[in-house]
Amino acid sequence: MNIEDMAWPIPPEIKALLKARPTNAAGEPICKCGTVLRDDQLRCSVCAERADREHEQRQHREALCEKVYRGFATVPDWPWARIGDADFVARTRPKISTACQRYTPAVGNLVMLGPTGHGKTAGAIAIAHRLAGAALESEDAADVRRIAGLFWVSGHELANARRHHGLGEDDAPLIRRAMRSPLLIVDELGFEATHDQTVIPELLHHRYTARLLTIVTSGARDKDLAARYGAAPWRKLCQLGAVIETFA
Repeated sequence: MNIEDMAWPIPPEIKALLKARPTNAAGEPICKCGTVLRDDQLRCSVCAERADREHEQRQHREALCEKVYRGFATVPDWPWARIGDADFVARTRPKISTACQRYTPAVGNLVMLGPTGHGKTAGAIAIAHRLAGAALESEDAADVRRIAGLFWVSGHELANARRHHGLGEDDAPLIRRAMRSPLLIVDELGFEATHDQTVIPELLHHRYTARLLTIVTSGARDKDLAARYGAAPWRKLCQLGAVIETFA
């Protein structure tokens, strides 16, 4: 039957695709795999099923990527801050870059301390992207949930979160999010204005009790941070993970 003689109405774009099908020596329309097609087929059933599976896999992958990278809206956009990138290697102290390469959630919390310019923030960004890649590869539910709930915040933002929040209301949204995030990255802790001295200790205690993963960067020394936030809250953060220092 000629395409033009088909009883059911064919949209113009489908008609064009049907006319564009390759043909065999006998002039019959064939699939890309060589199977002879009916007049109304664009591909054989085997290739159609394969295409459907591939479409479902692409949709699944896209949905997974969207979920995994949901928390990256809060992460600084430094394209070079990736494990193995030449700029990352050049800008990051070996002790920091090695820790970033080896770090896994099984280690627990991670505290990176050192002077400005040693690559602490870049290292935290690189870890976040590496964990996202691992979650996409494994598709493990726990890994996906952790990285999907990632929240990046500065010490300054945490310390000031309650200043403009109404009294008598629930805690500031930023603090609530920091409290419950399955993966919290606190950048540049230790130099925030002293408007509220209770936020950081409360946060550290809550996350210790809930066993939630926390990554911290700071230009202050360990003893100074312990003095600032209290020895007990700071010890709780550090004892459930690793501390990396690059001070001379």
